[in-house]
Amino acid sequence: MRSRARIHGHPIHPTLIPFPFAYLSGAAGLDTAAPVADRPEWRATAGHLRTLCIATALLAAIPGAVAYLFAVPPHSSAARRATLHGLTNLAAVTIVAAVARRRRRDARPDAGDASLAVNQMALVHVGERRVVIARTETGWAAFDDRCTHRGGPLSDGALTCGRVQCPWHGSQFDVATGAVAHGPAESPVAVHAVEARGGRLWLTLRS
Repeated sequence: MRSRARIHGHPIHPTLIPFPFAYLSGAAGLDTAAPVADRPEWRATAGHLRTLCIATALLAAIPGAVAYLFAVPPHSSAARRATLHGLTNLAAVTIVAAVARRRRRDARPDAGDASLAVNQMALVHVGERRVVIARTETGWAAFDDRCTHRGGPLSDGALTCGRVQCPWHGSQFDVATGAVAHGPAESPVAVHAVEARGGRLWLTLRS
């Protein structure tokens, strides 16, 4: 499958994907830091970043739709994965738009907004192994940092709706099971057991 939406042989869609996630992360960071630093004007900037997040997400969807319509074989497993990918991201953009609409420039973000807009990832080293510990909507998850496609750092990717996306080529993995949710990766990423006990996180590596 070779998308028609390409520049110098490189697909446009995965190139644009990091922008909405970067804007969303910036908005969430400013919303969190504003009351701590007593800088209410940062919330206005966060609102602008949310708008940019929505705009760039819709822009990235255009070449994605071109690839879906003209490159992905219909009635194939790739088509099913692409459909799920598109619907998931559409739902995420809808959530961000809903949060942006209900937030006022001078309003303090409530817990509902934070749970929808913020996911946390941290990279830890266990010997020579690099493991990402992530805070999701349902709890904690841990998985290897290396994408199984070309080795991209998942800790630099984006996490939303229980999936982490590789920043290099756009592969997506379910952080709970490690299963591939969207290619080009074909092999799952290793996941590990993590739980919160006594205010600390306990990680158990699985081979």
